[in-house]
Amino acid sequence: TVSDPVAATLLIAERADTLYGFFAAGMRPTGSKDPFALRRSALALLRTLEENGLRLPLDQLMSWAEETHGGVDLPDRECAARVVVEFVLERLSVNLRERGFRHDLISAVRGASDDSDALSIRRRVQALANFLEAGREAEDLVSAYTRVRNILDQESVEEPDTRPDTILYQQPEESDLDQALVNAERIVVSALLDEDDNKAMSAIARLREPVDAFFDRVTVNAESEVLRGNRLRLLAYARQVMERVAAFGELEGR
Repeated sequence: TVSDPVAATLLIAERADTLYGFFAAGMRPTGSKDPFALRRSALALLRTLEENGLRLPLDQLMSWAEETHGGVDLPDRECAARVVVEFVLERLSVNLRERGFRHDLISAVRGASDDSDALSIRRRVQALANFLEAGREAEDLVSAYTRVRNILDQESVEEPDTRPDTILYQQPEESDLDQALVNAERIVVSALLDEDDNKAMSAIARLREPVDAFFDRVTVNAESEVLRGNRLRLLAYARQVMERVAAFGELEGR
């Protein structure tokens, strides 16, 4: 354990500099071959960040490492920082799996954002695991998400360019779902900023009732192409709000 602040800072800087330098020079691990022990360096970096509770996004750290190599002509410097970040995050995923976390939980957390803060990712994986074991709220969350995702997948709906048009709502369940989503999004954004993952997931779980009511009473595939498109945009908005917390589609057996 490196607990002295100066020693920890130097170790982090040294590992980051080493990783960036080798990757920028085109000397990456391949398969089981890792002659320069870069996987070990990545794990040492992650361990130091965790043991010292340091919130340091890896993309910022690698931007610094890139600057330190500014005057050096290296063949892979164009993409090295991005590749190193992904390499270290993959080591983090391996480490989390070794600690007993399911790989789909890790994928769900990493798929929700481009956050490269290892400490934050660890916290959110633990929070998701705890929430999914908690019972009814977890069932509500997954049920709401699954109903929305299934029809969007069936209709091959990608992320729309625009939000649904509230003027086109013809049934109260459309307006009710829209308002529930607006409220949930506000809570989720605030909760995530406060690092209150449980509050964010609880807000998503409460969407089950308006989602179920929408599907029970509203015909998504309306004859009117305009209404159909607007209802699909409403569901795409629902998926977008839910996936602010985690990419729940990554969860297996759901």
